[in-house]
Amino acid sequence: MSTMPDKAYSFERSSLIDCTELNELNTKAASNGNPATKTTSLSQDSSVSNGEIHHSENQEIPFSKNTILKNIFVGCFSFLFLFTAYDGILNLQTSLNREEATMFPTAILNGLADAPLWTSMFTYLTQSGVWYAKWTNQEKAVVINRFVCLLWLFNQSCQIWGNLVISLVFKPTPTLDDELSLENPNNCGAQFCEGNVSSNFKQDNEKVYTVIGIYVGCSILALLIVAILMDPITLDNEDTEENKKLNPKLLLATVRHLYKSPLQMMLVAITIYGGVEKAFLAGEFTKAYISCSLGIWNLGYVMICYGVVGTLSSLVFGNLVKYVGRIPFFVLLFVVHGGLLIVLLLWVPKRDEVVLFYVFSGLWGVGTMVISTQLYALYGEFFTENSEVAFSNFKLFESTGYAISYSYSTALCIDMKLYICMALLCLGMLGYASAEVTYRAKKKEKTDLPINMPELLVNNKD
Repeated sequence: MSTMPDKAYSFERSSLIDCTELNELNTKAASNGNPATKTTSLSQDSSVSNGEIHHSENQEIPFSKNTILKNIFVGCFSFLFLFTAYDGILNLQTSLNREEATMFPTAILNGLADAPLWTSMFTYLTQSGVWYAKWTNQEKAVVINRFVCLLWLFNQSCQIWGNLVISLVFKPTPTLDDELSLENPNNCGAQFCEGNVSSNFKQDNEKVYTVIGIYVGCSILALLIVAILMDPITLDNEDTEENKKLNPKLLLATVRHLYKSPLQMMLVAITIYGGVEKAFLAGEFTKAYISCSLGIWNLGYVMICYGVVGTLSSLVFGNLVKYVGRIPFFVLLFVVHGGLLIVLLLWVPKRDEVVLFYVFSGLWGVGTMVISTQLYALYGEFFTENSEVAFSNFKLFESTGYAISYSYSTALCIDMKLYICMALLCLGMLGYASAEVTYRAKKKEKTDLPINMPELLVNNKD
């Protein structure tokens, strides 16, 4: 080998062109007989055996393909058990504790745990996706998207199991069901305000404790799965001891990323909407529409529909995105959620219109999965080099959406909350469209670089 690989590695670290683009340029140059760039290409992959690429030392992958997949599935199953408990109790909160202040301290504790949980998981997914893409010679954005969709397939299925527990445990006796079936409150839906009462919210304390016990058991099992079966990883950008230390400056990284990244600023509104819409479904739709009209024992069955449709949507989106891209899915989000918000504003829920509860719940799951899969994957693609701080921003603003929604939960009626959701959805879509245009323009600038740019940069290194 000549001394050219050192220069090649120097170029490889350049911020002007990423590894995928470099490989494409190397291939074109090598086909024209350019010895310098051909050597650069060879230096990246030292040998090929059994169809698998063995990467050079500076791109060494610590796990095999099977190990990477194993870790992804372990993480998914841990989230399955954890969020079976979390989603189930979240959907019950506003119906069970309508007169207490118990949700405020719970929200604080949840926020302290939620941000590091999701940030670490999606950083883990992003890094694993980058490694798996190198092993399989695929586009990293496609692999990351598939991993994210897989996680959300498991996560969304939690709505099935968590809500099944609710409906089975809270299933009323035939006598009580006969008594309550006569009630059809006319103050449910968009006209529902705090203070409205209905016997449909009644529940037995023994059944409440049974549900809580099941959820606690699921949470403990989730912890054990991660502790025993999941391999720890070291990120590619954690190559120095200083990076591994708890540096106070890193606490400001999330804020710096926001004001230094125009793309991040454009995505703030749609990310906040992601928190607001989930909070509206879990806190308002379950209370003002389902529990108020059908009774708390039907809440689980209706939300199971949301979980089933969301799970199927996650699976479908992950397979379709490589053919149609992500833009059609964001258009789908705007059409579905925008239409539902208008319908919920005008519709007066009644007990004899049970089918509509399931239809609206399922459609809401379709829109939520666009945010849960495509927006997460978009963050992974837009900010691959700063995935930790990017996902921290994601959770910061999604949690801000939750906080905004619950802050006015007891002060506003449902109709005003629907108007707020509409405004955020429109603003968020404008911001997303701007971010998409900006990102694609920057990406096009990189791909338009001259074919001989690698040779020029290597030769001009000194």
